[in-house]
Amino acid sequence: KILERPSGSHRHSADNSAPCIDKSLDRTWVFAVGDQKGALEFIDTDGFLKGFHIDLLKAICKTAGRKCTYVMDAYSNCWESTGDREFPGQGLLGKWYDACMGYWPSPRRLNSFNFTISYLKSDPAHVYYLMENMNFDPKDFRGRNIGFMDGWATNEFCLAKDGNVEAKGIQPGDYTEFYFKDHTDMVDALMEKKIDAFLSTEASYTPKEGSGVVTVGEGFSCSYNNRGTAFMTHYNNPVLDWLNAAMQEIYDDGTYRRICKKAQLDYAKHGKLLCLD
Repeated sequence: KILERPSGSHRHSADNSAPCIDKSLDRTWVFAVGDQKGALEFIDTDGFLKGFHIDLLKAICKTAGRKCTYVMDAYSNCWESTGDREFPGQGLLGKWYDACMGYWPSPRRLNSFNFTISYLKSDPAHVYYLMENMNFDPKDFRGRNIGFMDGWATNEFCLAKDGNVEAKGIQPGDYTEFYFKDHTDMVDALMEKKIDAFLSTEASYTPKEGSGVVTVGEGFSCSYNNRGTAFMTHYNNPVLDWLNAAMQEIYDDGTYRRICKKAQLDYAKHGKLLCLD
């Protein structure tokens, strides 16, 4: 279960004070992560958070010479998308942390927040459905139940605007949308036929062999101009400058490639990672 603020977010730091953002650069910088984005971030068998995001953050902060910590929080506290509304999450808006990891730039998000350079390629979004569900026609979504993750770019707006699925009824209102805070719950709802399909990404979900889960079409992008995964932060937060500088440095010296390729191997069973070339 994702720990939500203010009732007990898990902050990895020896300092127990609240993660308020001050004006000093010589402080602890706080980053929000989740626990259900495939190889990016997941809970291991011992209950600890692991994944490429943790490895990358350590390398970036070491290169930049900054003190950093992370908070495991609900994705919706970074960005909220419920029904026909999409808006900044209370955590990032309220400066509980400096930036949220793992977000694609989109026009709606860019209205409120800024983004660093990308650290992964944009992975395709897919509509997943259960092949044995005879009540669902992958060429007609009208009147069906479709699942989405709360706070993710793979939402009903992306399906309507960019959904290359050659199906009728992909506009909001054509179907009934169900928003989930837990990706596992969304998959379970599909398997139990409580929903007919859901939208997710290749990096976040790989159907188990023999599950009968297949995709509609070839996939499509839910990011702006196909920009990849990045840190999302306030426009006036100085974290943007040193993050970009440190990321460029680890790209240039080969550190990024080593970390990303190792993560592809170490976390392969959790999902795909589309490393930058």
